[in-house]
Amino acid sequence: MSGSWKTSLSMRAWMAQGYEIDVRDLPEAHLNGESSLGDETDELCSLEELQRRHIERVLKRVKDKKGQAAEILGIGRTTLYRLLHPEAHR
Repeated sequence: MSGSWKTSLSMRAWMAQGYEIDVRDLPEAHLNGESSLGDETDELCSLEELQRRHIERVLKRVKDKKGQAAEILGIGRTTLYRLLHPEAHR
């Protein structure tokens, strides 16, 4: 299972209704076989930019709850803050 699917399933588990993840809990992009890693455009971007976008997407889904976002992303809160504010850690 790829990392993006693991992350997606982790996030869906948090957001699922009940004890099971149902097909209704999956985003349309997964159901249509599309990737959820990029945005809706075919624009290529750096890994750093892709990481930033994914973090922002997760934060939006969990209503900016950083502890929950860090857990979904599989990182600590300190790491999340460092990734969100790289200029403060240079």
